[in-house]
Amino acid sequence: GFMFGGPLGMIAGIAFGHMFDKAGDVGSTQATKSTYTTLDREQMLFFVGAFSMLARIASSDGSVSPHERQKVLEFIRQDLRLGYREEEAAMRVFDTALTGGGTFDQFASQFYQNFSQAPNILQLMIDIFYRVAAADGTINREEEEMIRRAAKIFRLSDSFVEMLCNRYGGCSDASDKAYAILNIPRTATDDEV
Repeated sequence: GFMFGGPLGMIAGIAFGHMFDKAGDVGSTQATKSTYTTLDREQMLFFVGAFSMLARIASSDGSVSPHERQKVLEFIRQDLRLGYREEEAAMRVFDTALTGGGTFDQFASQFYQNFSQAPNILQLMIDIFYRVAAADGTINREEEEMIRRAAKIFRLSDSFVEMLCNRYGGCSDASDKAYAILNIPRTATDDEV
């Protein structure tokens, strides 16, 4: 967890700390620690940041549905093409972040600080956020707000977010917002609009 500090470091420490505690004798503990400290810092930050944020999106309604968990596994297997050990570690981070400290916005801010020069990674995250949020059939208001806050933190364009929102069905109430802005009822005629 000390490798990169902040709320993501705390999640990493909780998720992986027991690996060091259970490593056995001092010699194997040193070998385990050196293996993990040689991991590329950016890869570890991506890994912990992505699965921590996904945990918060998936649990925003109070629980994680089997469909949401399946979307996370698809992201691991199809997008990232991780092996079994990495998949197990990713799900350990995901599960730790469900109850661990730190807020979604803190995770997103720390993620952005480290990937601000990689817009493709930031865009991928917004895309997977929408996929996980839509996995249970609807994107609830809290999920939508979290995703939009992340997009603002990531400094991504509104048009990009709207495109994804429409693709995954999260903007179904966009017309309701438009009517509210115009201060007219949904039943208004074209002439009234």
